[in-house]
Amino acid sequence: MSDKLTKKLFTLTPIETAQLTDHQSHDDLLSQLPFQIKKTNNIPVISQNLLNNKNIHINKHNRFCKYPLHSHTFTEINYVYHGSVNEIVNGQHITLKQGDFLLMDAGTSYSIDALDKNDILVNIIINNNTFSFESLIQIDRDYLKQVFLSNILSSNYLVFKAENTEDGLKTIANTMIEEYYFPSDFSKNILNHLSKIFFMLLYRNIDISSTNNNSDPDTRIIPTILKEIMNNYQTVNLIQLAEKYNYNKNYLSNLFKKNVGRTFSEVLIKKKLSESYKDIIAHPNKPIQQVILDHGFTNKTFFYKKFEAEYHIKPSKIKKSSSS
Repeated sequence: MSDKLTKKLFTLTPIETAQLTDHQSHDDLLSQLPFQIKKTNNIPVISQNLLNNKNIHINKHNRFCKYPLHSHTFTEINYVYHGSVNEIVNGQHITLKQGDFLLMDAGTSYSIDALDKNDILVNIIINNNTFSFESLIQIDRDYLKQVFLSNILSSNYLVFKAENTEDGLKTIANTMIEEYYFPSDFSKNILNHLSKIFFMLLYRNIDISSTNNNSDPDTRIIPTILKEIMNNYQTVNLIQLAEKYNYNKNYLSNLFKKNVGRTFSEVLIKKKLSESYKDIIAHPNKPIQQVILDHGFTNKTFFYKKFEAEYHIKPSKIKKSSSS
């Protein structure tokens, strides 16, 4: 770690000073210029439409007060530079330690417990026009692709533990942060290139130990099925894929659940909902009925029921807040 960067990150910000003094939250969500803040059911939704063509935004998370539940419309990485962090992500409690990374897709809801003086968390925000999860699945490494897609499609986030990742990942992250905080000649271009390398390293360091590393050659079909969901979620179905790849439908269904941990239908619906959510945020004037049709739903009642169960809010409230 660079001494200059460490000193910068441990130095109290004005918000940290205030929070340390009165132990009250000073809601730094509102200070995150270039982002627009909307509230849906009192849950802030941070959008990237004020990024001003920046590809990357980096900021230190302010310590000493709990960060409330919020969501966002962009890809975000939480990096524990020092200490440890407790978060609740999509209802799941996660503890991150020094050197850990949390990669979250758009639509993820999370809160962060108050950080102590020795806990340094850095947020790395990526412009969706620069990076998408879909861009990584072009790499032809089936087991990694399977783990990556199954986690993103079913949970919207991935955790990278320091003990399971190469040191180069932290080195690149630290270099990105330093280039951002202490810009010099070519820093913008360097950041753009480093961000691509960073995501390649993330992909390479996916921990596959938590999944079944089956030798069964049939498991090779799972990345293909996941990619079909990613690319063709509006129209794809299990019967169609079983016929296309010469599998018995029931066998393929069981194989999918065994390897991914969720049913084909659950993963497909999750993908449709995620894309619908992002569409509503990005296009607040678009009729909900059109969103439903564009993302492969055929039953309006079913869509509303699943959407509210997933995001704990009605689509109309997101639409209203995004257009206000």
